[in-house]
Amino acid sequence: MKFDIDESLLWKGKPKQGIVFTKSDIFMIPFSVLWAGFVVFWEINVLRIKDAPIFFTLWGIPFILAGIYITIGRFIHDYLNRKNTEYFVTDKRVIIVKYKRIESIPKGKWTTLRLIEYANGTGTILFAEQPSFFHRSGFTSYGLSSELSVPGFYKIKDAKNVMKLLEE
Repeated sequence: MKFDIDESLLWKGKPKQGIVFTKSDIFMIPFSVLWAGFVVFWEINVLRIKDAPIFFTLWGIPFILAGIYITIGRFIHDYLNRKNTEYFVTDKRVIIVKYKRIESIPKGKWTTLRLIEYANGTGTILFAEQPSFFHRSGFTSYGLSSELSVPGFYKIKDAKNVMKLLEE
């Protein structure tokens, strides 16, 4: 990451790495296993029917793909997003780099500065309000979440001290 000549790096971090479980997984894991189990059962039984209409055979494929995603794919998707994300605080701005996309917010120009602390010692700092529809919905792994639409430092270590740095 290149900074302006008159810019000083104050902090650099990444989201928590590895597989991360959330409160929504209490519901989503059993639901996804039931979903995937049902669609596999459906597809196996359809394939056993001799001369089954092609529509019946193909009907289950999108549901199998959805089952694979909600069972394991969402964890891989979340892992890759966090692995390819970096955060920076300089004396002039905050910078969020996700894959090759760079989002920069001048210091003090954010609409909100909100700290959410988690029991495991990590935290999230948001620079804008979360859309109310997705707030605490558990949709973070589906590409529908505020995590993708609201700029922030998600699941970072020492979030309280980073927040103090941003408030200076």
